[in-house]
Amino acid sequence: MGLSESQIRDVVIQSLGKCLARNPDEIKGPDTLVQDLGLTSLDFIDLMFALEKSFKVRIRDADFDRLLKPTQDEALPPNLGAEEIENLSRFIPSLNQRVKDGPVPRNSVISMMTTDTLVNMIAFKLAAQGS
Repeated sequence: MGLSESQIRDVVIQSLGKCLARNPDEIKGPDTLVQDLGLTSLDFIDLMFALEKSFKVRIRDADFDRLLKPTQDEALPPNLGAEEIENLSRFIPSLNQRVKDGPVPRNSVISMMTTDTLVNMIAFKLAAQGS
C-alpha cells in the first residue's frame, strides 16, 4: 500500500524542520524553500538525501541535478527549454505563470520550489516506482 499525500507531507515537513532546526508546525505547503524557509544549497542536498532515505526512492535524477548545478555545465543553455518546463511544471505550478513573463533562467528554478513541490515530486516518484 502506498503512502497518502498527507503522510508524504508529514515526512517532508518533519525533515525540513530537522534540516533547518525549525519547528515543523511553522512550515506550510506554499512556503518557498529558499526565500521563506532559508534553505541553502547545502541544506537542500542534505534534505534530498534525507528524503531519499526516508522514502527509499531516488528523488534526484540527471535533469534535476542539472538544475541544482547549472553553472557547472556550460553546454546547457542558460534558460529552460520547453520540454524541461513541461516536465517541471507538474511539480512547480508557479513555473507556468513565470513562463508568461519570458524565458526562465535555469538557475531560478530552485527559488520557485516550495514544500508542496517536494511533496509532489516524492508522490510522483513513489507512484512511478509502484509503491
